[in-house]
Amino acid sequence: MRAILLALLMLIVVVKIICQDNSQESFIICPRQNLNFNECMQRNLEIALRKWRNGNAALNIIPMDPMFIESFYVDEVDGNGIRQIYKNISVTGLIDNITISNLKFDFNNLTLSLNVFAPKLIFASDYVLKGKMYSVPIHGDGKCQIILKNIMTKHLVRANMIDINNREHLKIHEWQVSLEPEDVKINFSNLYNGNWFLSAPAYWVIEHYPFQLFEELQKPFIQFFSVIFTNISNSALKIVPFDTILSG
Repeated sequence: MRAILLALLMLIVVVKIICQDNSQESFIICPRQNLNFNECMQRNLEIALRKWRNGNAALNIIPMDPMFIESFYVDEVDGNGIRQIYKNISVTGLIDNITISNLKFDFNNLTLSLNVFAPKLIFASDYVLKGKMYSVPIHGDGKCQIILKNIMTKHLVRANMIDINNREHLKIHEWQVSLEPEDVKINFSNLYNGNWFLSAPAYWVIEHYPFQLFEELQKPFIQFFSVIFTNISNSALKIVPFDTILSG
């Protein structure tokens, strides 16, 4: 659920932040005319995520690993699918041991693409489900946990320029994410209020078809995290004009 994170925030490698950084692992300035600009930004992004794992109040970055979210809701579409309610959400693994690759920033079109590999992501929350999965009725409320292993996420971020106090700032208007895990484990406790006879078919589907179930569940998760990453990134991007983000 990538989400894996806040890629455009790394563009906020402002000279002030770089110069004030006295730690062993420091940012470096990435001149845009440098042939190795993408590699330079990829390195800075990896450093930034490690440094800002617990958040950065100055840039409005919330703690990212684990990331805590109060709630989100997914309604059925035209009576089809599963109505999902999740509360007291924690997502672990968005930063630790991730690998970033193929970062490319297109200055002309203001787009950013990158791949992120995470060895393990854990989504845990309170849940309420009601609907059908593969023609099997399902409902319940309790604790849920979704574990994804060896996940490759691909990100495409589109931005445009806006004017704030006569200075140009980046603003993200689209964040696309695809999610490709090698292994999926899903657990919803207390289906059908713990009635094993009624819940057995649903648990059988969950056990034997976790990838198919995840395919049904993941779209709203991706949409939700895309909104979160976009809003957090734009909040930070308002702070720093575009001409101070990059060198050259």
